[in-house]
Amino acid sequence: MRRSTLWMIKANYHASLLVGIISFCRNQNTGEIYTSPIVTAYSALVSIGLFAIVYVLFFIDFSSPYLYVKINGLIFVVRVMSILLTAVCNWTKRRELMVLISDLSATRHTILQRWPMSEKLKRKFENTLRRKFYWSYLAMITLFLGLFEYLKMQFDMPIVFVIMALAVMTTVLNVVMMNYFILMSHLNILLMLINEELVKILNVSYILRYLQNLQLIRPRFLREQCGLMANDLHDLAMTQHRLHLLGNRINCIYEIHGACIILMEYLNNVSMFHIVYTSWHNSQQILEQFSIWSMILAPIFLLIHYIDLYFFMWGIMDFQKSFTTTGELLKERELAMPPLDGRLEES
Repeated sequence: MRRSTLWMIKANYHASLLVGIISFCRNQNTGEIYTSPIVTAYSALVSIGLFAIVYVLFFIDFSSPYLYVKINGLIFVVRVMSILLTAVCNWTKRRELMVLISDLSATRHTILQRWPMSEKLKRKFENTLRRKFYWSYLAMITLFLGLFEYLKMQFDMPIVFVIMALAVMTTVLNVVMMNYFILMSHLNILLMLINEELVKILNVSYILRYLQNLQLIRPRFLREQCGLMANDLHDLAMTQHRLHLLGNRINCIYEIHGACIILMEYLNNVSMFHIVYTSWHNSQQILEQFSIWSMILAPIFLLIHYIDLYFFMWGIMDFQKSFTTTGELLKERELAMPPLDGRLEES
């Protein structure tokens, strides 16, 4: 893995510590998860400080005659509530997350010792992380710039409070979702490795069947090879099941955050459609609310946001896709099941 990629991962780890969404430490060299009194105290103070974002809710104007203003106000409420839930989950699921990361690291180490990862998968894993890092932080910056003018118009607050509120609302959820994506990416690449090993077993099975039909191998040798493949296939199945359980545990930890993200995206889409509809029929109304530069840059900001969302959803959905791929491989390429040994068929 390139040094710059490792720096990105470390930067995200330190950003998580800085905004207080994790209250434990991880040794970047050994992978050990441990607690520290300083980090715990700092995270507790930051978590308490995050509740100050509730102050913003008192400035939301739901009496506006414009529907998109009310929808955006509702989006802010959901975003604030998700930040508060993040602060709560940081402590209620702290031990669970520490055990999960330790289990994932141990499982990953065991798998890579048994089945080394190919260079192709290593490049795929690194490129996936780098692409998500680029678009994620670019989307965070554009969101900050895009919301700045709206917040000044929506909230009657000093500019300093506006900047602080924006920094919290754009950073916390972005870092949380990045952590979620990194964990799922580790699972996805291991599941792809399992499918690669399955393809190798299928290829060997096909060759053995071909040689058996030509009577070029002895029955004893065939039984031995089928036994070895049966053992490997059984180990792959057990490993895949273990990764499936780890994936379910990760999804359980981040399910609240995911639900908030989906709700905000739905409301944001409704707001965008309404703004476009209003602009088409009454452009003067929109020009009165927003400046020219924000109207010009808004499509670019939205494009970056949806590209980042696409990469995020693509990475999360790959988890289920890997299991579907396993089933398709076993359906399309039938394993050799000689009557001399039934262990391969059982596995």
